Amino acid sequence: MDSYTSFKDRHAGQTALILGNGPSLADLPVSFWKKYPSFGVNRITFALPEFCPTYYSCIGGNQLDTPAKRETLGPLLDHPDLEAAFLNRLFACWFRHEKVHTILSGRYYGLEDVRGFSLDPLVCVGVYATQTYISLQLAYYMGFTTALLIGLDGTYAGKWHAYDEDAFPGFKSGPGIYGTDENWRAACETVYSLSRRVYEADGRWILNLSTQTVIESFEQMDWRAWA
Repeated sequence: MDSYTSFKDRHAGQTALILGNGPSLADLPVSFWKKYPSFGVNRITFALPEFCPTYYSCIGGNQLDTPAKRETLGPLLDHPDLEAAFLNRLFACWFRHEKVHTILSGRYYGLEDVRGFSLDPLVCVGVYATQTYISLQLAYYMGFTTALLIGLDGTYAGKWHAYDEDAFPGFKSGPGIYGTDENWRAACETVYSLSRRVYEADGRWILNLSTQTVIESFEQMDWRAWA
């Protein structure tokens, strides 16, 4: 297993592709998904075998809380295109795989503000409302200069976010503790805006290439400009 420090600035100066799980993800060809080193989250496993991200993260306990759900990660971990998976430290013990690294949010370290953008996310990562925030912190730590976002729609609709509810009836996607979609999106914008400030203060950029989006924190561009 690589040490955590081996990920620091591993991709200095490069461009990353960060996949959200909104329905517009399907608007872009899989060939574009593969153009840059990529970060996938949660149920991007549905894209296998056509696509496997370079890096994967999952910190939500309700994505890993049953044996059946954990089994869905097997093909991902064994895929040659995956370099590392960063999993919730409370559940990572179930995975005996050299690509698995642990990750945990600030609340377990007694931090008052668990939203804080972490400059050392493999020790303690900021968490709030959206798994994309985790990917942005990991990409920054790895030295990427530009982060391109696709599938960042600001909606839970579509198969990429949650498990098939017929297979896992106890899993419900939606705004959860935020109550409404509007509250959830507002929470997302809070950490998206923070991420933008951190990146831009260091001369780095986050661009939203999603074809259908209500997220306002990032500059929007046509994905074809990066194809």
